[in-house]
Amino acid sequence: MQEKYDIQRDRILVRSGPSFADALAAARRSTDITQAAMAERLNCSRDTITNLESGRSRQLERLARFVRFCGYDIVLVPRETATPAASTRQL
Repeated sequence: MQEKYDIQRDRILVRSGPSFADALAAARRSTDITQAAMAERLNCSRDTITNLESGRSRQLERLARFVRFCGYDIVLVPRETATPAASTRQL
């Protein structure tokens, strides 16, 4: 499911593994960094980044299902637009 986002203006709602993967890819692309450069900065392999962005990581689906089961949503918000009024709590 390739979804299009304007990540600079929109919040990205994540409700499944595939939408989580799309959101991660959109977030990385918005920073104009390659998968290889991201992997180097995160100290992991490029395959790890590729697997996350392609939805091949089962952990994304499990995480999305866990959060939805608890009655919550995962929302990605660009930091420069996040405000205290957005009711975002950091745990």
